[in-house]
Amino acid sequence: MTDKARHKTLETSEVRASLGARSARGGLVTVVAQGYSLILKLAIGAVLGRLLAPEEFGLLAVGMIVADAAVILRDFGLSTSIIQRETLSNEQLDRLFVWSALLSLVTGGAVALSGQPLSLYFNEPRLVILTPWLGLTMFVAGLGIVPLNLLKRQLKLDVVGANTVISATVGAALAIALAYAGWGVKALIAQALVATSVSTFIAWWSAGWHPTGLGRKASMESIFTQSAGAGGAHLLNYAARNLDNVIVGRLVGMGPLGHYTRAYQFTLVPPQLVQAISAVAVPALSRLQAEPARFREAFMAMHRAVMFVTLPPLVAMVALGPEITLTLLGPRWGEAGELLRVLGLGALVLSTGTATGWTSTALGQTGRQFVSNLVCTLLMLISYLVGSRWGVMGVAWGGLVGSIIARAFALQYSLAKSPIRPSDVAATISRSLVASTAGGVAGFGASLGLSGQEPAVRLVAGCLAFAVVWAGVWLASPGGRAEVFGMFALLKRVRAGKAAG
Repeated sequence: MTDKARHKTLETSEVRASLGARSARGGLVTVVAQGYSLILKLAIGAVLGRLLAPEEFGLLAVGMIVADAAVILRDFGLSTSIIQRETLSNEQLDRLFVWSALLSLVTGGAVALSGQPLSLYFNEPRLVILTPWLGLTMFVAGLGIVPLNLLKRQLKLDVVGANTVISATVGAALAIALAYAGWGVKALIAQALVATSVSTFIAWWSAGWHPTGLGRKASMESIFTQSAGAGGAHLLNYAARNLDNVIVGRLVGMGPLGHYTRAYQFTLVPPQLVQAISAVAVPALSRLQAEPARFREAFMAMHRAVMFVTLPPLVAMVALGPEITLTLLGPRWGEAGELLRVLGLGALVLSTGTATGWTSTALGQTGRQFVSNLVCTLLMLISYLVGSRWGVMGVAWGGLVGSIIARAFALQYSLAKSPIRPSDVAATISRSLVASTAGGVAGFGASLGLSGQEPAVRLVAGCLAFAVVWAGVWLASPGGRAEVFGMFALLKRVRAGKAAG
């Protein structure tokens, strides 16, 4: 590859020139791809929920506590630097790849060796067998950090979306086959390893870049400073999201942890759609960081779309939690349904984290993001520990209370030096929250009225009632129709972007 070709992968002038079209087209492609992977995840979860016991999902959750921490330490904000920085040289990128490869080797090795201490802490010897494979998965994923984020930097989200679809499909097919063959929790590990390997291969194949040296002469001080702030913030955010798993697994056991994590996985489905939009939002807002008015306008439009996607399914989970788990996972998952109601409320509160995350990352305010996440993590830890006195359900309720306090602080602190105000965030949420709440009440009432019927019947009736009332309130509210028409205008922009591209 010539220096000119390598340089083109880092240039962002063409991205800024067609930012609207690329964002619209990329957003649609990414949402479709992410939607497919989420539907696939729900489908495979329904199959595996009948093939595997709750304690096997609990085992995987314990292994992933360490593995997810390794993911953050392995990246430690390098992805943010690749996407967010306006200028980035080939030598700096070479150096970033060397660092990511070394960090992947170290953190993957740490995960591989963590089985013995984990098995002693949780009194579960099977963890010794699982962690080496998780460590290998972490290493393979780390090798794809640079090429994957170069694709995102250029808003080549059609390629990123195709990568998501292909890797998820291959991993899901393998997991089902191995679960049927009696592999147990090892089927889940194999799914992660194979899907990660496929994703890394596609990223390298598509990025149009490869390292040509070690980047020893590259100036990295500002990049590492920014990366350290972002990495520290991500690590604290991870801690806040996983302290509950540690507490439940240690104090209550693998079975209850399996119920807890399966319920929690449902609440991650809508925010994962937000991740798809974030793939567009963070690079786009980063290009607008010097233009506060355009920054705020773009933020409001994208965050309103996020709330339109996120809030309705979360409220539906609160209203129909038991019906969802019993229908999709089977009759032994009733406890997970009750947990889903409480965890869904917590996810509603935490959905505002998108606003602070986008803003801090796009503006490069990683230090402020770190402080915010540190305070929020301490608040969540206290809440989980207090709640653990009442078992697994107490941990869930403690997390809800902690989430309310933490998000109130984060919105005030993280947005203080940005073009976005907490009132802007509230404005993007209000219509969707009102319509979703009305739909949730209707869905709960419909399900309650059919209390003698099968869970699947109650779920279908509740979802229909939810959808009808939600749509009616949305369209009847002032300006609601205009926002719906705005969705069609977005589709026209997507078509125009394709035509132009």
